Amino acid sequence: MKTRGKSIAELLKIAPSKMEAIVSQIQRERNPSQQHSLVVEDAVGNQLSVLMTADYHPDVHMVEAAFFISPTQDRKEMERMENARKDLDRFRRGMYRRETRILELKEEVNEVLRENGKPGRYRTDIHTEDTNFSDTRDDSSKESEEPS
Repeated sequence: MKTRGKSIAELLKIAPSKMEAIVSQIQRERNPSQQHSLVVEDAVGNQLSVLMTADYHPDVHMVEAAFFISPTQDRKEMERMENARKDLDRFRRGMYRRETRILELKEEVNEVLRENGKPGRYRTDIHTEDTNFSDTRDDSSKESEEPS
Protein backbone atom coordinates (compact mmCIF):
# COMPACT_ATOMS: atom_id res chain seq x y z
CA MET A 1 0.00 0.00 0.00
CA LYS A 2 1.39 3.33 -1.01
CA THR A 3 1.09 5.80 1.88
CA ARG A 4 3.26 8.72 0.77
CA GLY A 5 1.20 11.80 0.04
CA LYS A 6 -2.00 10.46 1.59
CA SER A 7 -3.78 12.22 4.43
CA ILE A 8 -4.22 10.53 7.81
CA ALA A 9 -7.99 10.58 7.24
CA GLU A 10 -7.51 8.69 3.99
CA LEU A 11 -5.09 6.17 5.51
CA LEU A 12 -7.28 5.40 8.52
CA LYS A 13 -10.52 5.73 6.55
CA ILE A 14 -11.85 8.46 8.84
CA ALA A 15 -14.40 10.94 7.54
CA PRO A 16 -12.34 14.00 6.53
CA SER A 17 -14.84 16.37 8.17
CA LYS A 18 -14.45 14.48 11.48
CA MET A 19 -10.65 14.68 11.25
CA GLU A 20 -10.74 18.39 10.37
CA ALA A 21 -13.00 19.10 13.37
CA ILE A 22 -10.61 17.29 15.72
CA VAL A 23 -7.56 19.09 14.27
CA SER A 24 -9.33 22.47 14.66
CA GLN A 25 -10.14 21.64 18.27
CA ILE A 26 -6.51 20.60 18.92
CA GLN A 27 -5.25 23.86 17.41
CA ARG A 28 -7.64 25.94 19.53
CA GLU A 29 -7.25 24.18 22.87
CA ARG A 30 -3.60 23.06 22.70
CA ASN A 31 -4.17 20.38 25.34
CA PRO A 32 -1.95 17.39 24.44
CA SER A 33 -3.44 15.23 27.21
CA GLN A 34 -6.98 15.44 25.84
CA GLN A 35 -8.19 12.24 24.20
CA HIS A 36 -10.35 12.08 21.10
CA SER A 37 -12.40 9.01 20.14
CA LEU A 38 -12.35 7.87 16.54
CA VAL A 39 -13.62 4.92 14.56
CA VAL A 40 -11.05 3.76 12.02
CA GLU A 41 -10.69 0.77 9.71
CA ASP A 42 -7.96 -1.82 10.08
CA ALA A 43 -6.11 -3.37 7.13
CA VAL A 44 -8.91 -5.87 6.40
CA GLY A 45 -11.75 -3.35 6.66
CA ASN A 46 -12.96 -4.03 10.22
CA GLN A 47 -14.02 -0.99 12.20
CA LEU A 48 -12.00 -0.31 15.33
CA SER A 49 -12.48 2.26 18.10
CA VAL A 50 -9.30 4.16 18.88
CA LEU A 51 -8.27 7.03 21.11
CA MET A 52 -6.11 9.80 19.75
CA THR A 53 -3.98 12.28 21.65
CA ALA A 54 -2.36 15.11 19.74
CA ASP A 55 -0.16 18.14 20.16
CA TYR A 56 -0.22 21.13 17.82
CA HIS A 57 3.12 22.70 16.83
CA PRO A 58 2.23 26.20 15.57
CA ASP A 59 5.78 27.03 14.43
CA VAL A 60 5.60 24.35 11.70
CA HIS A 61 1.77 24.19 11.56
CA MET A 62 1.81 20.48 12.31
CA VAL A 63 -0.26 18.19 14.50
CA GLU A 64 1.64 15.32 16.09
CA ALA A 65 -0.77 12.51 16.98
CA ALA A 66 -0.66 9.16 18.73
CA PHE A 67 -3.38 6.52 18.33
CA PHE A 68 -4.30 3.88 20.91
CA ILE A 69 -6.79 1.06 20.90
CA SER A 70 -9.63 2.12 23.13
CA PRO A 71 -9.46 0.34 26.51
CA THR A 72 -13.23 -0.10 26.37
CA GLN A 73 -12.80 -2.11 23.17
CA ASP A 74 -10.24 -4.36 24.88
CA ARG A 75 -12.57 -4.71 27.86
CA LYS A 76 -15.51 -5.58 25.62
CA GLU A 77 -13.42 -8.18 23.80
CA MET A 78 -12.26 -9.64 27.13
CA GLU A 79 -15.87 -9.79 28.37
CA ARG A 80 -16.95 -11.46 25.12
CA MET A 81 -14.18 -14.04 25.42
CA GLU A 82 -15.01 -14.68 29.10
CA ASN A 83 -18.69 -15.18 28.25
CA ALA A 84 -17.76 -17.59 25.47
CA ARG A 85 -15.49 -19.49 27.87
CA LYS A 86 -18.29 -19.74 30.42
CA ASP A 87 -20.71 -20.97 27.75
CA LEU A 88 -18.24 -23.64 26.65
CA ASP A 89 -17.67 -24.71 30.25
CA ARG A 90 -21.45 -25.02 30.82
CA PHE A 91 -21.76 -27.02 27.62
CA ARG A 92 -18.88 -29.30 28.64
CA ARG A 93 -20.42 -29.95 32.08
CA GLY A 94 -23.79 -30.63 30.48
CA MET A 95 -22.28 -33.06 28.00
CA TYR A 96 -20.43 -34.86 30.81
CA ARG A 97 -23.69 -35.19 32.79
CA ARG A 98 -25.50 -36.41 29.68
CA GLU A 99 -22.85 -39.00 28.84
CA THR A 100 -22.70 -40.19 32.45
CA ARG A 101 -26.48 -40.58 32.49
CA ILE A 102 -26.39 -42.53 29.21
CA LEU A 103 -23.85 -44.95 30.72
CA GLU A 104 -26.06 -45.34 33.81
CA LEU A 105 -29.08 -46.12 31.61
CA LYS A 106 -27.08 -48.65 29.58
CA GLU A 107 -26.06 -50.37 32.80
CA GLU A 108 -29.71 -50.45 33.90
CA VAL A 109 -30.70 -52.03 30.55
CA ASN A 110 -27.93 -54.61 31.00
CA GLU A 111 -29.15 -55.36 34.55
CA VAL A 112 -32.77 -55.87 33.41
CA LEU A 113 -31.59 -58.17 30.61
CA ARG A 114 -29.44 -60.20 33.04
CA GLU A 115 -32.39 -60.51 35.46
CA ASN A 116 -34.37 -62.03 32.55
CA GLY A 117 -31.59 -64.48 31.76
CA LYS A 118 -30.28 -62.66 28.69
CA PRO A 119 -26.78 -61.34 28.07
CA GLY A 120 -26.08 -57.63 28.57
CA ARG A 121 -26.52 -55.51 25.48
CA TYR A 122 -24.05 -52.66 26.14
CA ARG A 123 -20.50 -52.20 27.33
CA THR A 124 -20.42 -49.52 29.97
CA ASP A 125 -16.70 -49.00 30.46
CA ILE A 126 -16.23 -45.23 30.77
CA HIS A 127 -12.58 -45.55 29.75
CA THR A 128 -13.38 -46.54 26.19
CA GLU A 129 -15.38 -44.96 23.40
CA ASP A 130 -16.61 -48.44 22.50
CA THR A 131 -19.89 -48.39 24.48
CA ASN A 132 -22.49 -48.91 21.76
CA PHE A 133 -21.83 -52.49 20.70
CA SER A 134 -23.55 -55.67 21.84
CA ASP A 135 -21.72 -57.46 24.57
CA THR A 136 -20.85 -60.98 23.45
CA ARG A 137 -18.92 -61.98 26.57
CA ASP A 138 -20.26 -64.37 29.18
CA ASP A 139 -22.11 -62.60 32.05
CA SER A 140 -19.78 -64.06 34.68
CA SER A 141 -16.66 -62.57 33.04
CA LYS A 142 -18.19 -59.17 32.36
CA GLU A 143 -16.88 -56.32 34.45
CA SER A 144 -18.46 -52.94 34.16
CA GLU A 145 -17.29 -49.76 35.82
CA GLU A 146 -19.56 -47.24 37.40
CA PRO A 147 -19.03 -43.68 36.11
CA SER A 148 -17.22 -41.48 38.55
